[in-house]
Order: sequence, then C-alpha cells, then structure tokens
Amino acid sequence: MIRPFIFMLALLISGTLGSQDLTRSRTNSPYTYIFSITEKQALDLIRKGSTGKDETLFRQVVDSFPTGTTYKGKLQPGNYVTAYVDNDKVKVLYSSVPNVHLAVVDNKTDLVIQVRDASGLIIEDAVLKRGMRTLRYDPSINAYIHVKSNSKGILNVTHDGITTLFMLERTLDNSSLRRNSRKLAYGTPVRYVWVPVKTVVMLPYDAVRSAIRGYGFGTARGVWWSIKRAIEPGPYSGFMLFNKPKYMPGDTVMLKAYVLTGKNKKPFQGETDLNIYLTDPYRRIKLATLSPYTPGGYTHSFVLSDTLGLRLDNDYRITMTPANRSRALLSGSFMYEYYDLRSLKLVVRTPDSVQYRGRPFIIGLKALNENDMILPDVRVTLHILRERVNEIPGPFLPVKDTIAVIRENLRPSGETVVMIPDSLFPDANMTCKIVAVANTSDNESVTETRTMTFIDRKEEICYSTIGDSIRFYLKVNGTETAREAELIASDAFGNKQPAQKISLPWQMKIDPFITGYTVTSGNARRTVETMELPNGIAPRTHRTADSVFISATSNTGLAFSYFIYDLNREVARGTAQTLDFREKVTSDRKWYLSLSYLWGGEMNNSIYEISRDKSRLNISAEQPDKIIPGKETAITLTVTDIDGRPARNTDITAFSLTRKFGYNLPALPYLAKPGKNKEHINSFSTATPNSPYRTHRLEYDWWNAKAGLDTVAYFRFRYHPEEIALFRCDMGDNITQFAPFIFSDGMPVRINQVFVDHRPGYIDFASANQPYSFRVDTGYHFISIRTPGAVYEADSIRFVSGKKTVLSIRDSEKPAGYTRKDAPDKMTDKEQRQIANYVMPYKTLFENSVAYLQQDGNIRLMSDVRQQLANPDRQFSSRGTRIVGPVMPANALFVLPGKFTTSFRFEPLYEYDFEKGLLRMRSFDPVKRIPQYYAKGNAMEDWRSSVLTTAYLEKVSREITEKRTAPR
Repeated sequence: MIRPFIFMLALLISGTLGSQDLTRSRTNSPYTYIFSITEKQALDLIRKGSTGKDETLFRQVVDSFPTGTTYKGKLQPGNYVTAYVDNDKVKVLYSSVPNVHLAVVDNKTDLVIQVRDASGLIIEDAVLKRGMRTLRYDPSINAYIHVKSNSKGILNVTHDGITTLFMLERTLDNSSLRRNSRKLAYGTPVRYVWVPVKTVVMLPYDAVRSAIRGYGFGTARGVWWSIKRAIEPGPYSGFMLFNKPKYMPGDTVMLKAYVLTGKNKKPFQGETDLNIYLTDPYRRIKLATLSPYTPGGYTHSFVLSDTLGLRLDNDYRITMTPANRSRALLSGSFMYEYYDLRSLKLVVRTPDSVQYRGRPFIIGLKALNENDMILPDVRVTLHILRERVNEIPGPFLPVKDTIAVIRENLRPSGETVVMIPDSLFPDANMTCKIVAVANTSDNESVTETRTMTFIDRKEEICYSTIGDSIRFYLKVNGTETAREAELIASDAFGNKQPAQKISLPWQMKIDPFITGYTVTSGNARRTVETMELPNGIAPRTHRTADSVFISATSNTGLAFSYFIYDLNREVARGTAQTLDFREKVTSDRKWYLSLSYLWGGEMNNSIYEISRDKSRLNISAEQPDKIIPGKETAITLTVTDIDGRPARNTDITAFSLTRKFGYNLPALPYLAKPGKNKEHINSFSTATPNSPYRTHRLEYDWWNAKAGLDTVAYFRFRYHPEEIALFRCDMGDNITQFAPFIFSDGMPVRINQVFVDHRPGYIDFASANQPYSFRVDTGYHFISIRTPGAVYEADSIRFVSGKKTVLSIRDSEKPAGYTRKDAPDKMTDKEQRQIANYVMPYKTLFENSVAYLQQDGNIRLMSDVRQQLANPDRQFSSRGTRIVGPVMPANALFVLPGKFTTSFRFEPLYEYDFEKGLLRMRSFDPVKRIPQYYAKGNAMEDWRSSVLTTAYLEKVSREITEKRTAPR
C-alpha cells in the first residue's frame, strides 16, 4: 500500500513534503561508503585527481559507516576510496591499506628501501617500480637499491598479488646531468671560460630581474659581492680574553686579543685602536693604540679609574678597530660591579628524589670552602615547602604552604645526614621544594634548593632494559609487587596486536618492528615508546696518518646496514650485527660511515665523518698538585701537533682565576683549512599518498539508488520530481513567511527579485544584510520570480499560518504547474525606474550599532552585524552609502537602539540621511543608481534563515556588547 501511494505523489505537479523539517535537515548522505578500487583507478586519483564516472569508480562496496564519524573497522590490504554526498558534491578520499612496510636507508647517495611484511620480516621477492624502472634487490643490505637515484613520484610495490602505492619524495633535484655539468663548469679549467661567458650573457637579464624584485639576484648579485669583497677587507675572527669576567672600581683590566682576517685567517699585523663604549649617554672612549707583539697578537692593561666615568652594575664592551677606522675587528665585555666571592659552598645530596609513605627521606649535607675543605661551625635550616598537590584521597584536604622547618648543626667532619620522617606530610601525593640555607659563624650564608616528591599511595608500572630485553614490573609505594597485567603492542603499520595476559614482573625481547608497549594493571598504566629504549648500537671510528678504523657493535642483537665511503667512492656495504673495518690510506681525504637500522618501527639513519684534524694542538702542563699561596711556582707547558711533534711558533695564552667566578672560556677560531666533504647526491622518504578530498558534481539518480538520498529532506528539496515542492517549517516565532528557490538539475538558479501579488518582497541588490525569508499573509498568493534569464510565475501558492514555507521550483522548459518566460539579463530604463520606487539608499552612519527600518511588521536591517560579531574590537567606517529594500511608499520607522528613532513617510527616489532630530533627503537618478544588469551566479541563499524580529536584534545587540566588553 505504501509504494503505490508514494508513486501517486510523484505524479503530482506540486506537492507538500513535510515529514522532515527542512531547516534542521542534514546536508550530507547518512552514510559514508568505502569502495575497493583498482590500481589504475588509484593512480588516476593520485596523479590527475580524476574520479571518473560514479558507476565505474564506486562499483564494489566494501563497508559503510555513519557520516561524520570515524571508521572503526579493519580493511584488507588494497586500494580504497571513501565517498559521501555533501550538498551537491560527492567528496572522494583515497586511502591505502598496505601489506608491506617501507623503510628508507638514507646514505645521502642512493635510493635504498627495505621492505618488510606484517611481522617485520624482510621481503626479498617484492617488485618495486618507479615509472618504468624496477629497483633491484641487493641481498648484502637486505634492501632494494637504485644507485645515485634522482627519482620521485609514485612508487608501486607489489607483493602477494597486491599493489600498494607510495609517494616517493626527494630533498634535491640532482640528476647525473646536473651533477656532471656542475663539475665540468666549475670543477675543471673549463670554468675559466664558462664563468666569464655566463656573466656576460646573464648579467643584463639578471640586472633587470634584480631591479624588478628590488634585491640582488643571480649573476647581478654575484658581481656585486665580487666587487664588495675586492673593496672591503675580509671577515675578521679571533678571540679577546680578560683576566677575569668582572671588576670592581680600581681594579686593573688585563686583556689579550688575537686577530685573524680574511677567508684564509691570516694574522692581522696593523695597529689597532682599543675603545670602550659607555651608555646613557652614549660615548666612545679610546683607551690606547696597540701594536702587535707578534702577528695577530695584542695585549693591554688599564685601571678602572673614576676618570673613565663608568657606572656600577653595568656591562661594558671593549672593541678593537684598525687604527683610525670604525669597523670592529674583535670585541669583548666585562661586568663592572662590587662583587662578593663566597668561600662557602653547600653540598646537598639526595639519594632519591621520591619519598614513599612509611619511609624517611635522606638528605646529606656538607659545607665546603673554596679548597673543598669541610667548614666547622656551620648551621643549616631546611625549609620544606609545598609546591604542587598532585592527588588527594577525598574531595578536600587542607595542606599548609610550609610543611616543616628543620634546623641542624653540621658535623665538623664528614657528611651530616638529616632524616625527614613521613609523618610530616599529609595524606596526599605532592611535590615539595627543599630550601637549605647554610650560615657560618661570620654570617656568611648560601642557599641551595632541591625538589622532592612525596607519595602517600601510588601504583606505577616501571621498566628496565637488559641487553636485548625489556622488563616490566609493578611498584606499590616504591616496593616491587607481583600482579596480573595486560600487554598491548603497536607495530609499524599502526596496528594494535591482541591484548596479552602477563604476570608482572615480565621480561621479553624487544622487537624493533614494534613502536610501543602498553602495560595495564589495575589502575596503573604505562606506555613505553620503543624509540625511547637504548638500541645498543655503538659505532667507533678512528683515523691515523696512514689508516682508518671503523667498528660497530650491537649489544641488543640488532642488525644494521652500513656503507663506507672514501669521500665519494663507496668502499664497502653490508648488513651485520658486528662491524670491524680497517684500511690503509695514502691521502688526507675524509672517510664516511653511513649506519642505518630499524628501531621502534622507524629507520634510524646516521652519517659519521672520519677525518684527521691536522690543525689540532695538544697542550700538557707540568705543575705540582698543590701551590702554596704567595709562593712562585714554575709551570712548564709543552705544545705538540697531532703527530706528537713539538709545535713551533706557537702563541700561548695562560692565566688562572678562582672558580668562584664560574668563568667559561670563549670559543676559539678554527684555523684549519676545511677539507672537501662528501657530496650529498640525494635523500629520500616514502609515505602513503595523502590525497585531499576530490569533489565532483553529484550524479543524483545513481547516488539516490545507492544511498537513499530521497530519505533526507535537503536532497528532496533540491532534487524533487515535482515541478513545485512546498516544505513547511516551524521557525519557533509563529510568523507566516516563505523563501523561494529554483533548481536546475539540482543546481541553484540565481534569484534577483521576488514579487508577491505583484508587490516586491525581495530585491537582491538591496538585501545585503537581510535574511532570505519574507513575511507573507496567510492564504493563497501569486508569486513572481525574476532571474537573470527568465521570469517564473506561480499562482495559488498556499501559505500556512505561523509556518515558514520553502518553495522549491524545478526548472523546466515547458512546465505545467507554473509559467516560465525568457527574459534578458539587462534592465530597461522603465524597469530601473519601477524598481527604484521600492528601494531606499541611505548614508551608513551607524556601522557600529544595530540600526533597522520597521514598516508594516517588516524589519530591514541597516547595519552589518556579521562584521561586528566577527570583529567586535574594530571600529567600522561610517562613510559611504548602502541600499535597503523593498520599502513601500508608506509610513516607516527608523530605529537606532538606545539613541533615537525617526518616524517618517517613505518617499521614493530619495537618498536618506538619518541623524538625531534631523532627516536629510537627496534625490537620485534611478538609471545611474540602480544596477543595469541582473546579477548572475549560482550561489545558494540560506534556506534555514527566518525573518527579523526586534527580539532577535536585541539579542544580537547584547552579544556584540558582551564581546566588546569582554576582558582581554
């Protein structure tokens, strides 16, 4: 009985569809569908973004899930798309479920990929193709390799009859042609011809590009830098040392500087000016003109007298410049203050950072002088302060800020041990600060702070690693306890393995393919990422004058892949758990070790440089263990080179100062000529294609049969079979209103004007701030709609009292239920003058308020409230004009809430200017003011909106005020 009834309704010219409230209807399909697709379809999606025809792409449905939720099922390996209907589009997302895991071995040279199955085992019979090229399998490294590759794009991996697509990315576009061209052009004598020719040819072109861009570019930039380097001296480097970091008034500042210049770091041999810079007011004071005592070396000393005008507690900068020049060679700084170097040092030792209920907390205290000798007669006060309460047993627990104050006189010898009882702490898990203040008999004091955690009750799962194994165990208040637990492991595919019942403590071998372990026992839970665990790989390299030594071991039994290079020449490769390599060398070229291993489901890649630093100097000092103050002691310094031979012509800087300053040496310049580095040919990465949503126009009939779209009110509203469909909606305001729409094959047709019984109800260019819903009297009415290309007329449309009627017209060439007349998209002068009688231009003097016009129950908003709600702090311009309508030639009321109202009779063909107690009117020419052409486009108005009411505008006004006055 139901099916014939529905069929009869579909035959009607017009119908009322009200089983669902259109204004509350969803706008997408109830379900999202998962379809299995072929490799070719997947390639088309990724490469071209082409979805093809629905009946071909969406042929094989695998599963579905409610739209807006996350799919929780598990798919078999393969290529899939998820698709759902959203408004008038089908959104398609490609996804891949791989049956292999790829790990890229990055040796900075080749494309090397290891392929593993779901168990983490190496796959040797997979087929890896990038375009027409197939990567060969190399059993020595258990990987597929393409030597010195420059590939990128889609990588096809086929295993067990399933092809999975991966995106192959590279860091450089570095083909062999480019590499060889660079070597030929810049690495051979050809450069003496190529560089001048390139400069002459490219300079005019790059000069124009530089002028357009506003900065140096290409050849023009290179020429500019060449001239600059020829005119200006090279960069300076070196160091400046002071005999101490801070000084008091009257102290003597002793400094030494060593200045190097140019790219070759040659010692600077000219005279230099030594300047000190003062601030507030800014001044530069020349201290001296220095001559080098040796090429590059300068020394000077000066007294900090009152004549310099230095101010205490300031940092002062000393600079060296070439004599009578302003460009700085070197600079250094020192602090000028009255300082007090404390001889007292308090050593606070805490064997543990956690105290559990039932156990005391131990603190060891020692007071030392500058010679690390124990000071007698020292007293210490311990303040135990609450820092943060982490957990309490009930809803409320008072906790004091100061937990306890403990005073203790330190022993004259050895360490003083203080026991903090657990009875001092409340029944809470909390973090505390222990502030220890030590005082001597001569009132010298020092403060040290430590952090401790008090645990009243806590269960925690801990772990430790032993070789290739991990051990999980449970601690209850710090005591290891046996208990049943659950273990879940996650692998490199992102899959969680089935839960395993275990008994704590539990020990197992670490699987490098597992990304993490989660152990749960009672209320205790712990997740351990495998990457956080020690992998046990320990490489060691050494270089001598005639040999290179490389070794690597793995105490976890983890296999690693290695590549060994003599600069750019590959010497050895392989896979092993232990590596011991040595080779005779006859040059100073750098060697490199590339080491890669899978750990935590990810490939770890490292490159180690093995070079011999010929510029390194070794300094040894012959001096006694102790030096008595006031006694002169001879200290012998020996400087040797890397081969142990005495280094001649060496400049030595030696000085000493007390460690109380906490002084750190500045960085010294590196003087060795940089050697040639290994060429970085390329690096690669792989990932499953992360294709964005593809959209295409909805094929309604196909998707309706597949997804039952006609059960959703929104899709019946756009794709109904009737010529006219009416939807009744309860807007909650008991106002009779309507909103018309026209659809051509489900796509909205632009509506420019709407007339009710030949009176305008909507004018698009005069409704910028108005909702798309119009008041209408209850009963039957004649409706006329003007679009850019036609006039639609429908008679006897019934509007129900207190409801909103959404009128949906299906565009048809020869309709039976309404009339359609073609019309031009250009207004005649007569039409412009006719419509001008129903619009009111006005000055926008109230853009920061909620102004409106009221006439016969209709409210026309005259302020842009959307902008005010979006940007409440912004003051919008009150200059300009806007048009509102339709307005009838009758009495009207202008309302500016909280300020003034103006009652007037609307006269057509005038522009209005509303001010308090004043109404200005200016005539306008309709032909110039009214748009000549009807606006086009297929933008769809909001079918869910309702007519304006004063209550709604008051609510909006309050919301704007609240946003403007909200604290920032």
